[in-house]
Amino acid sequence: MFDPTVFENLKVVLEGAVYELDLSEVIAITNRTNIIDLAKMNRAYGLSFVRENGTAEASLLIEASTQTLSAEILEEDSKNAACDFSITFHLHIQHPKNDCEAILFLINKYWRPYRPAVTQNLSQTYGDDQHLFKNDVTLLFKEGIDESNIDDIQMLLTAVLATLDGLDHNFPPKKQPK
Repeated sequence: MFDPTVFENLKVVLEGAVYELDLSEVIAITNRTNIIDLAKMNRAYGLSFVRENGTAEASLLIEASTQTLSAEILEEDSKNAACDFSITFHLHIQHPKNDCEAILFLINKYWRPYRPAVTQNLSQTYGDDQHLFKNDVTLLFKEGIDESNIDDIQMLLTAVLATLDGLDHNFPPKKQPK
């Protein structure tokens, strides 16, 4: 009988929890990806969404490498069977120095117990007279996640929603560059 991988189990639980929020009209899903890289035998599954009437977007990504899959199938070190997990928040800001510090403060408010590595990547469209910067705030969970974290997914989604609310409240919509 087929035994689903850690990746498959996490994917099903995450997908169900996010789609439940979408059906309840708490969020609106904006994108979904399900990638299998046959050259490297890597897998990736992602969902992106916004709060209803919000502008900041959250993207959740689970990834499993060949090493992850082989460690699981060969029943080797269970630590190597954990999937990579990251959350990226996408928003536009005008004042990089102050806004990035405020965003980091907000992220720490909700995410400190989970201890993710946080990076903020800024980009700007050349010729944009609005002086808006796209900020991609990525939270990388260094230890990865496995089936022991399935019960934590609901708490993670609660923190994602609170973060989106904080970003939407503190960084209201501005005219987006074309």
